[in-house]
Amino acid sequence: MAPKFESLYYMKLPLAGLIVGFLTAIVGFLNIVELIGALIAFDDREPSFIIINSHESAEIIGWEICGYFLFMLSGFFLVLGTIKKSHRMILPWLLISGVIILFGIGYVVFSLISMIRNLESDFGKLLIFIVLGIFILPGLGIYTWIGILSLYQNLRDKNQRVLTQVDAEKLYINPGAHSNSNVGISSSPNC
Repeated sequence: MAPKFESLYYMKLPLAGLIVGFLTAIVGFLNIVELIGALIAFDDREPSFIIINSHESAEIIGWEICGYFLFMLSGFFLVLGTIKKSHRMILPWLLISGVIILFGIGYVVFSLISMIRNLESDFGKLLIFIVLGIFILPGLGIYTWIGILSLYQNLRDKNQRVLTQVDAEKLYINPGAHSNSNVGISSSPNC
């Protein structure tokens, strides 16, 4: 079971959820704009643009655009879930970010093994890659993910308490409202 945080980056969880959601949506949008620009607006005179020279490259970029769209959408859902205090709206962000973190760690490990095997880089670059790629960036990602998971758990617990209280009030007001004893039985004496 993951630890439950009370704050994330020295902010209360709802505020952190809003900020992380907005940043997720902004990063997703900017990546979509960059990839669409790579698809439609390249110039042979400027080497800074990505020139797409095959159908496969365009297809890969299309899949990346779809992935970033889902990432951006999950950020919007995180913001809406935090505002509306709905734990179910936070789930898309948790799922998509969890997958991104796992793929990112796998990519870093694969790249590290490749760098060591080929000995392409010097020791300084390898050390920077190890520190940033294995410890700092995944650590921040996992820390943020656990913080948003704590927000999800807090909202879920509050929503369950409210639902339990509402059900108890319904039973108190109308004691026969939730009983299944009368289901399928006719009240007429002729049956």
